[in-house]
Amino acid sequence: MPTSSGEEVSTGELKNVLKEIVDGEDKRKPYTDDELLVELMNEKKKGYQIARRTIAKYRQLLDIIPGETFGTRRVGFASVVGRIAG
Repeated sequence: MPTSSGEEVSTGELKNVLKEIVDGEDKRKPYTDDELLVELMNEKKKGYQIARRTIAKYRQLLDIIPGETFGTRRVGFASVVGRIAG
């Protein structure tokens, strides 16, 4: 899977980075899949190019409960990007 710089990364690396992000999140307000997507696309995280459905798949494989399960409001991708960019 490529990064924004074109570098190829393994699925194992992506799963590790995803786990690190989830481990560091506020447990009272866990990230939604859309928010995890933005975090992975963030330049500090190497700009991973990944689909939201892939994040959902990895989350299931790693037994990470989705943020939506905890009653957080699911928002669209554009809203998430707007909150982070603004």
